[in-house]
Amino acid sequence: MNEYFLHYLWKYRLIEDPVTVEGAPVRVIRPGTDTGGGGPDFQNALLVIGGQKWAGNVEIHLRSSDWFLHGHEKNPAYDNVILHVVWEHDVEVFRPGNTPVETLELQGKIPRKLLERYERLQAGSHSQFACEKMIKDLDTGYLIPWLERLYVERLEEKYEYLGRLLAESKNDWEAVLFITLLRNFGLNRNGEAFGKIARGVGFKTFKKTLGKPGETEALLLGQAGLLEGHPSDAYHGELMETYRYLKHKYRLPVPVNVEFFRLRPPNYPTVRLVQFAGLYRRTPRLFDLLMKTPSQDELYGILEAEASGYWRTHYTFGKESTARSKKISQAFKDLLMINTILPLRFAYYKSMGKDEAWQILEWMHSIPPEENRYTTMYSRAGLSPGDAAASQAMIHLKKNYCDRRRCLECAAGLRLLQREG
Repeated sequence: MNEYFLHYLWKYRLIEDPVTVEGAPVRVIRPGTDTGGGGPDFQNALLVIGGQKWAGNVEIHLRSSDWFLHGHEKNPAYDNVILHVVWEHDVEVFRPGNTPVETLELQGKIPRKLLERYERLQAGSHSQFACEKMIKDLDTGYLIPWLERLYVERLEEKYEYLGRLLAESKNDWEAVLFITLLRNFGLNRNGEAFGKIARGVGFKTFKKTLGKPGETEALLLGQAGLLEGHPSDAYHGELMETYRYLKHKYRLPVPVNVEFFRLRPPNYPTVRLVQFAGLYRRTPRLFDLLMKTPSQDELYGILEAEASGYWRTHYTFGKESTARSKKISQAFKDLLMINTILPLRFAYYKSMGKDEAWQILEWMHSIPPEENRYTTMYSRAGLSPGDAAASQAMIHLKKNYCDRRRCLECAAGLRLLQREG
């Protein structure tokens, strides 16, 4: 048993025939407002206890003695508690002036089926998430508004992260885009390394190279540790020489290590870095366009870019491959929209007091869902994402609700507890 479940029972008035330990019947006119911490659990409740109407606060504990364990007897904020709701009554509690606080003990007063469902949820401790074996019984259409809310929560979470980046960048939004976009070009395998490259180089230095394509590629590839040793061919040698010049001129930090292992050639760090360079060369004022373009199709158009000529026949230095354009694919554009462009638009407009959440949500509904371990896990259990908003919501659901056992704050958990039969 835990207090979250007791909160749920009180909030939704699910206690059968509530009677205090002294035998006084309790009628709940208004359960009060759940404060979420800081003072009594439910404030401004309205109750009738033993025929007497009471207005005040309700405190909830597992045991009556927790009142003293938490030091409430010393805190004036608890002087106006009109009912102490507990799972187990093990000690009397008194107000200042030595008057007893009415106590409602819940053991034996919970509907049996409800308690069984709750215990079943809690018993899912070895599952990937508590309702893994039960969620298939739900009408998943009921969860669509919940997933939308979770996606907006995820946007808010990213807003906080982007706010910290903005402070680090001294309110330079272009620098924030540079860092987050380059990081996401690295995907899961090289994202952290690409993020270090962005921070180490800095947007101001990067911008100075855009007028000379060879310098932009040399800067990024050199900071990825890919321009060391002996040249594999003439182009490799040219970039190495350019990078030595840039390293001295800008006093660049030590290069980072990137990975090729288990990556498909289109996702090699070489390809992604030169695509990134090509995107900025094609659109130097990238931030302004991405933030102010009014249509989704135009946003995708801005992301049109490809690697320079050498890479048409190469994925790595010195090893020729079949000639193929290394354009940014539609699937990769989707990932950039999901993880970089739309969260940044949300943060940018929110910083100016404008709410673009519903516009972004509408665009996310038109993007196919991501395929990752979170979406795979929920799909196997019977909850499949229909679009990118839902797949992002599932990441937030797993990390912030399922992993923390916040079943009683989740629409799926509440529905499973409240369903008939």
